[in-house]
Amino acid sequence: MTGTYDTSPELGDVLNLAIALADRIADARCQGQAIADDQAMAVGTIASLLREHHIELPNQIKKALFHVIETAPKSRGRSLAVIEYIQSGLFDSEQISKHSQPFVSDLYRIVLAREAEDDAVRHWAYLLNTGAITKKQLLSTVISSEEFRQAFAPAL
Repeated sequence: MTGTYDTSPELGDVLNLAIALADRIADARCQGQAIADDQAMAVGTIASLLREHHIELPNQIKKALFHVIETAPKSRGRSLAVIEYIQSGLFDSEQISKHSQPFVSDLYRIVLAREAEDDAVRHWAYLLNTGAITKKQLLSTVISSEEFRQAFAPAL
């Protein structure tokens, strides 16, 4: 994502509040505390707003999105964080160089908030390795799956 940190005063205020929120999320994670769903929702909403205004996500927001995805239970806030993590290109940039099996495992953990079954990892990795499907196609398949829609779409 390209952009700049030079923003209107209103977006500058949003950016400052976003960084403060990201710091709170990082502190909570360091202290072993759960990330509240309203905080998860707020960081996802802020990431969406910044993306829509073509403003590069500050590193603190990137880390906060990842912390929410890694630690928050299935919730509306986590769902929004997952969507923004994917929309912002962070998922692609972090996963692009991974081999097929680690990619599939991470995809399940990040998008579906669960571990992938061994058979699923082998199946999808085989399709990726043979060129039958691309990583973007697999991501699209998982996001359009019944499991994702049942678990996350109603929350959005």
